Amino acid sequence: MTLTGKIPSYLNEAQTITAVLPRNRIKVSLAKGSSDQANAVRGTVERFVFTGSVFNTHVRVIEGLEVRAALTIEEVSMLGEESLHPDSYLELHWRQEDIVFVEDS
Repeated sequence: MTLTGKIPSYLNEAQTITAVLPRNRIKVSLAKGSSDQANAVRGTVERFVFTGSVFNTHVRVIEGLEVRAALTIEEVSMLGEESLHPDSYLELHWRQEDIVFVEDS
């Protein structure tokens, strides 16, 4: 999985950087057909947990990598809660400017 975004100039000398994608910035849609969209990935729902204010959706995108997206009650209603059960196939997408790069020390 490759994340693209603008790296701040103060990280130019960093030995190692990490890309952070806040889970509330990830948009979720039902996977349909093939997609070569930039800043998007597909995966299967591992867990779907209501925390009282949002639904934390754990999506396995590749072996050993799980992405967590926070969905509002309205977003779950639009997608259909029955479509978000374990093993459901979803597409996660985000805007390039939502990615934050930090020094990994």
